[in-house]
Amino acid sequence: AAGVLTPAGVLPAAGVLTPAGVLPAAGVLPAAGVLTPAGVLPAAGVLTPAGVLPAAGALFRTPEGDPPIEHIHRVVLAAVDLESRRIADLRHGVRRRGWLPLVSLRLSRGEDKDDGIDRDEAFLYGETRLLVDRERKRSRGFETSLTFAWDLGDIAYHPEEIDVSREAREVVKLRDDVLDEVNQLYFERRRVLAELSVAPPGERLHLQLRAAELAAGIDAWTGGWFSRARAGYP
Repeated sequence: AAGVLTPAGVLPAAGVLTPAGVLPAAGVLPAAGVLTPAGVLPAAGVLTPAGVLPAAGALFRTPEGDPPIEHIHRVVLAAVDLESRRIADLRHGVRRRGWLPLVSLRLSRGEDKDDGIDRDEAFLYGETRLLVDRERKRSRGFETSLTFAWDLGDIAYHPEEIDVSREAREVVKLRDDVLDEVNQLYFERRRVLAELSVAPPGERLHLQLRAAELAAGIDAWTGGWFSRARAGYP
């Protein structure tokens, strides 16, 4: 039937009569909203005196196509060389260094020269003769030595481990600062996108520009990976 007869008149079958008027049934309710005395409320928002606010679920849902924040963290830390394995590699290298010897190589070269002249006179056959005897000696020598020395105390505790601990504290502090900056960019962008989903046409351009600005900030930290990931490229 097309309707139901009530004291207020004919009620359409697709609706429910209320003091505010005929309320459409759930089956014919616009999918994008909920009908209230103030009008159709978008499903993605909550109507307040200040206007339509995004629903809580819209704020906590990852925008379609965006990689999760944990993946962005890994890419950022790799890009700025602040991964956890960096400190682990430094510690491992210092411990292994104690087993490495101090190598010394020594080369030496020597040369010896000896020149001599002996003079003598001899009387032969009624004549005096001068005899000269020359002697010349040359000698060269080379010497090579290779030594290995271990400091066994460095195997138990290397002095440079103190420097590694200091470096680890600086890296952790710097990593926290970087991730805090990335988190602010990422979640501010999500907030802007949630507002954009329910914004009136006059405010959409400003919100779109703000979202693009925040995405560019994340791209700066990831070396352009964020935009490539959203576009489906590796």
